[in-house]
Amino acid sequence: GTVGTVTVENDRADHLLVSNDPTFAPGATTEIALSGGSATVDFTDGQYFTFGANVTAPGGVTGNLTAWYKAGQGAETGGSTASDGTSVDAWRDQSLNNNDALQGTASLRPEWVADNGKFNFNPSVTFVPDARLQAQFPTSVWDNPDGTIYVIYNQETVKTGWRNLVDFGLTSTDSNNPQVGMSDNDRIATWMDGFDRDNTPFQPQVDETRLIGYDWQYDVGGHSYHYDGESFTGSNTHKIGTPGIDIGNFVNIGGDPQLGEYFPGQIAEIAIYSEQHDATERAQVQSYFALKYGTTLNSDPTNSTANFDYVDSSNATIWAGNGANSAYHNDVAGIGRDDAAALEQQKSK
Repeated sequence: GTVGTVTVENDRADHLLVSNDPTFAPGATTEIALSGGSATVDFTDGQYFTFGANVTAPGGVTGNLTAWYKAGQGAETGGSTASDGTSVDAWRDQSLNNNDALQGTASLRPEWVADNGKFNFNPSVTFVPDARLQAQFPTSVWDNPDGTIYVIYNQETVKTGWRNLVDFGLTSTDSNNPQVGMSDNDRIATWMDGFDRDNTPFQPQVDETRLIGYDWQYDVGGHSYHYDGESFTGSNTHKIGTPGIDIGNFVNIGGDPQLGEYFPGQIAEIAIYSEQHDATERAQVQSYFALKYGTTLNSDPTNSTANFDYVDSSNATIWAGNGANSAYHNDVAGIGRDDAAALEQQKSK
């Protein structure tokens, strides 16, 4: 029989797929573009439907992307898109995994800022005064994994003690399993319960937009840190997770619920992967962040001829900072579009 006209909605989908075949076989499936996340369809009894979306990721690196938080998309207040100066009670995950970061306590909610001049015409979420958001990753995808984290931030002031950008806890009130941010001796650093701190030589400055990358292999020392393209290898004795000491799956952004170690500044975007990135993947993601937010990547600031080659989501070079261009590798900025990365940067400075 005829089911009749039905309106179906999914605000995270781009397409509706309708088929007479439960496997949605080619030739038996109709694709309908959604408008505003919805479509009106005249179904026939016995038909199947599902939703589809174009898969995007930072730098086009989609594998094991666990969570992706972008200030320009998914920041909400009271169920509506956040506007300039409003508090953020939900930061929706753009990875399709629905690992949304939430805050139910009004006094702990960060604020959405349309453009404060620090992120290359892009919005940000400000965590001043003390504020934080929390997500809970399912253990099915976050069970003591290898991992990689990227954060683009701007520190507004310097505080004593640790300042956490991203912090993992074993429970909703736990922390330090691990955390990445600024240490009490003012260095980019991590802490893992059972292994203490792992410091880097990178010293964060006030009012500078910076890109941090951090990756680890479970139960193995010598993690990789990346600060605007420059790399550092941590201590061989410092591990993230080991038998008997788990990696947490409660993820806090901007601060932690246990020790009150809050980050005093703005965060524009975060990507968290449940795998350790290789050099190619890292270059794609770092290039995406740098072009979008106007940060200059430099693999070795002490060497004027060793810079950074920017690549797109297919790993094709778009600006070779090394070689003949090395003398011009200063204040790199760009405009462009990369659909696989959901990047459309129309102006830059």
